[in-house]
Amino acid sequence: MDCKKAATQSRKVTRDCEFCGVSYTRSLSQAGRFCSQTCHIAYRTGNGKGYLNEDGYRVISQGGGKSAKGEHRLMIEQILGRPLLPTETVHHVNGVRHDNRTAGPLIMDERGRLRSGNLELWSHSHPRGQEVGPKLDHARGLLALYGTPEERQQFAAYAHVVAGEAEDREAQGR
Repeated sequence: MDCKKAATQSRKVTRDCEFCGVSYTRSLSQAGRFCSQTCHIAYRTGNGKGYLNEDGYRVISQGGGKSAKGEHRLMIEQILGRPLLPTETVHHVNGVRHDNRTAGPLIMDERGRLRSGNLELWSHSHPRGQEVGPKLDHARGLLALYGTPEERQQFAAYAHVVAGEAEDREAQGR
């Protein structure tokens, strides 16, 4: 009996909870990073810092019944003052998925990229078909969303064209 108890104790490990700091002892296979499920949930949702998901992106809880969202998307949405369209994605310039540094407003650089700090806004929106009229309306819609302040004001009536295409694609499952 003493040998069995000693063998059991030798496979246990003592760690400090990453959320509350309490020391806990468990078998090596059950040790984990947190002392309890409550601390694990609080770490992921309640600390305001979020967590790194399995793909390396920092994810932030929205609260109020909303699902968690990537911090990089939240940062760009805050700069834009609107939610991202389904056709918009955020690219990390340096490739580090949890590096969400920004540097103020989105600025178009010399290569035509909308960038703020380490984040770039990408769009894979495009009009259907090959007719010139809808393509021009789409181009005006892009200016309404991403152009200079003067262009945004001049083409504001066309913003719905790009947003509407994004919603149509999402509804069709593309």
